[in-house]
Amino acid sequence: MPVPRMFKPRFLKKSRIATELLLWFLTISLLPLAVVSMFIFEKSQHSLEQEVMQGLSSVAQRQSKQILTYIRERERNVTTLSRAPGVVRAIKEFGLAFLESGLDSRRMTGSTPSSAGSSLT
Repeated sequence: MPVPRMFKPRFLKKSRIATELLLWFLTISLLPLAVVSMFIFEKSQHSLEQEVMQGLSSVAQRQSKQILTYIRERERNVTTLSRAPGVVRAIKEFGLAFLESGLDSRRMTGSTPSSAGSSLT
């Protein structure tokens, strides 16, 4: 449906050349803008991905250090406990009770005063 003449802008009424020139000028000015925008978008996306990966990498390194520290502390705790005379005696009693009666032993469950739990002191 054609636009009535009274609604057309004045510069479009004059000639078809003005319309073509306007379209070409818009194309010539907007095309470089679109190309530059695409380039900037790609660069920004790449930079953002690198920043996120670096952040995740640093978090992973920090957590692995925390895990190693935790494991070392537990190893030190076990080493310290293994040298305590009460623990050594309790482990020996536990081993004997296990060899004698298995897991169902009253000595294994701590029912008697000579069980492993009472000899830790």
